[in-house]
Amino acid sequence: MICPNCGQDSLGKFCPFCGAKLAVPETAAPVPETAAPVPETAAAVPETAAAVPETAAAVPETAAAVPETAAAVPETAAAVPEYAVPVEMEAPVTQAEPVMQTAPVVQTAPVVQTERREPPANQLVRKLGSSGLWLTATLAATLALLISLYLSVFDRGSQSVLYLLDTLPGLRDASSAATAVVNLFSIGLRLLFAFVFVLLLWIAFGSAAGRRGKPLGTGALTASKVFVIISLVFVCFCLAVVFIFFVMTLFFGSRSGLGREVFRFFNRTLRQYRIRLSYLHLNRTVLAGILLGLLLLINGLALVCLAKVLKSLNTVKRVIRSGRPDDRVSPFAAVIAMLFAGLLAIGGFWLLAAGSLTGILSGILLLLNAVSLVCLALLLFRFRSGMRQLGVRKGVMQRPA
Repeated sequence: MICPNCGQDSLGKFCPFCGAKLAVPETAAPVPETAAPVPETAAAVPETAAAVPETAAAVPETAAAVPETAAAVPETAAAVPEYAVPVEMEAPVTQAEPVMQTAPVVQTAPVVQTERREPPANQLVRKLGSSGLWLTATLAATLALLISLYLSVFDRGSQSVLYLLDTLPGLRDASSAATAVVNLFSIGLRLLFAFVFVLLLWIAFGSAAGRRGKPLGTGALTASKVFVIISLVFVCFCLAVVFIFFVMTLFFGSRSGLGREVFRFFNRTLRQYRIRLSYLHLNRTVLAGILLGLLLLINGLALVCLAKVLKSLNTVKRVIRSGRPDDRVSPFAAVIAMLFAGLLAIGGFWLLAAGSLTGILSGILLLLNAVSLVCLALLLFRFRSGMRQLGVRKGVMQRPA
């Protein structure tokens, strides 16, 4: 302590140099005592400071839990302890969408859709269905239908509807009445079958001669099969009836007079074609048996021919659906058609020599039917030969089991 009198540094209450009393406060002595614990406090400071990092270290855990709690319940973010170190929320990092590198667009020429090419077998069917032979057969059948309609309904001949309806009430003979009824029934059936036949021919021609890109339809073939099946049933019925009359005429014709009635029926029917059975000097019963036998043979041939036609229709339909060549059409049907066409042509030229309008129209009717049958028979032969050529060339011939 500095003495105020002598200026010497002295300790205690009195100066040792001048003896002056030093003005030292009483509390000044314990100052050194309290000064000692200062380092302890100072030493404790590092502990507190050391503890601070622990708290600070715990803060990140709490802070780490804060995003989970905030993610679950956003309202609990305000419950963070005051001593926790505030955590700065970083802005959400958004990842940019990856840019796909695409190839450069090259402009190409517009695609032209081409028509699908038909198989060669279908082309052959289309060619035959739209050929001149098919059109000739269709036109001939159409003209024959018109002439038959005139002769069967409007003509005043012995086999017209108007004539039969006028004479039927006055007929007293049972044979004449039965002949008139049978003629009316046959006229109706003949017109119906002729109309359906012509309609099917036109439908088939339209389907074959239509747009080339459009596939061939089988509707006309299906309808033709139904028509042929109905014709088969009718021919079977006629065959059974003719067979019964043939047997009865052979065994009971002479005794019961059935042979003479059958002879009268054929004589009236053939008289319109200028065929008189009275010129034949034979027994009427024997002649009736011969005519019934011929009619039985014709019906049998017609039955076999229709069965072959049905088989040929199935073959054509199979070719259209599969596109594979198949030559299994019946030449027997074509040969029988040629045979019937020859008989019709002979009858037609025979009637043309009659000189009357009814005879001339009837002759033209038979000739038109003969032309139609010949054209269809030739088409059947061409179909068979064409399919054989395709099968040999392609090495594929459809032969299903």
